[in-house]
Amino acid sequence: MRLGFIHERVLEVTENDYAIIDPDNLTDEDRANRTCNRMALNIIYEGINTKIFEDIKDLETTHEVWARLSETYEGTKVVKSAKLYGLKK
Repeated sequence: MRLGFIHERVLEVTENDYAIIDPDNLTDEDRANRTCNRMALNIIYEGINTKIFEDIKDLETTHEVWARLSETYEGTKVVKSAKLYGLKK
């Protein structure tokens, strides 16, 4: 695999999530997605402290982790809109 392809795939798995239909019969794509998910999780785990880890340790996919971190630290779309509205006032 090309290095650039791996990075693209890791980002894709993080942004779009993935599903394994039959865990007993993994396809090459399933294996690649699972590997990229593990790589991305390791990257996230290396960059956070133990308090944040406690908030995300129950999640299995990078997509779920990223969504929770985004919601926690950036807020939902409603919260962002409310903040923007307050700043405009």
